[in-house]
Amino acid sequence: MKKPFEVKILPKAIATLLSASLVCGMFFERSVSAETTVDAEGFVNELYTAIAGEVPDTAKVEHIKAALEDGSITGIEAAHRIVFSSEGFYANREDADFIESMKNAADNDLASLMGLPNFIFLGELENITREDVFEWYVSTHGFAMLCYNHGIEAGEYGDGNFTDPDAPMIALTFDDGPSIYTDMIIDCLEEYGQHATFFVVGYNACDFQEQIARADYIGCEIGNHTNRHANLTEINPLSAFEQLRLADKYIYMATGHAATVIRPPYGAYNDTVRRIAGVPLVLWNVDTEDWSTRDTQSTIDNILNEVQDGDIVLMHDIYESTAEAMLTVIPELTNQGYQLVTMTEIAAGRGGMEAGGAYFRFRQLDDI
Repeated sequence: MKKPFEVKILPKAIATLLSASLVCGMFFERSVSAETTVDAEGFVNELYTAIAGEVPDTAKVEHIKAALEDGSITGIEAAHRIVFSSEGFYANREDADFIESMKNAADNDLASLMGLPNFIFLGELENITREDVFEWYVSTHGFAMLCYNHGIEAGEYGDGNFTDPDAPMIALTFDDGPSIYTDMIIDCLEEYGQHATFFVVGYNACDFQEQIARADYIGCEIGNHTNRHANLTEINPLSAFEQLRLADKYIYMATGHAATVIRPPYGAYNDTVRRIAGVPLVLWNVDTEDWSTRDTQSTIDNILNEVQDGDIVLMHDIYESTAEAMLTVIPELTNQGYQLVTMTEIAAGRGGMEAGGAYFRFRQLDDI
């Protein structure tokens, strides 16, 4: 989960470690030559074993290997998928376990040999997250050697966001869950290295904490859809605030942070809702009507026949038909060259979002 560590990192020690890692890794960070044989299998197997103890026998592993071999992702991007995978989530539920995995993965690092990793995770620096530790890991000599030894181009760290703002992107969004069908959607997203936003309601969030935590961990976004699917424009401001607060409570329990976006039920909002939101309001411009048809093929057709770059697609992960539709939609949109991203990711490349602002779609400026 992307929450601050209870055990903090000492700033000066981290700076020392980063400097030592970068200096001693310079030789290995040179570009891989065209003649170098890419050993994607060795890279993936070694890193998965360090992070999760074993290599999962799943299609997503083959996708990562294939993407490394054809150069469509870098070593850092592949490492991010592996570290923040479901296997990484289940193997490293505690922060101490995650730290130990990162240290083990960097065991060839000169700073590791000096014992510094046993020292740096002390101190009082606030707001250190697992993403920060991942950033440390990919700067180490050990990671540089892993890439070099397997003929992998390391690439550059990008704040954990590996989307291309200039490439087509779509935001798939799911309301009213989680449910027993949410895992199917998460599995498919992870298989293809894609993300989505889940707008959860409190009465379901309390029963499906594991799904929320896993989705958040692998890079999906968790949004607030109120505690009981309330029309926020039909209740008084205090009640509206309480509806959002209660849903946020369950989201925080699962992820360690409150919701980053809100989808007001029924798309209903007014100036009062804007003021109490505290985060952006997300609407949609492609309605699959999956709640009405509950038909897999209809949901597939409503997306593939309508969707364009910058669209926000409305669905509901409480229906089996919707989850089954994603088994076709996600790989097909991926094959068409779309990046399937969270609301924060699509906004980052298209002008951003503001608290209380309402957003229906994100087109390139010259396409609006």
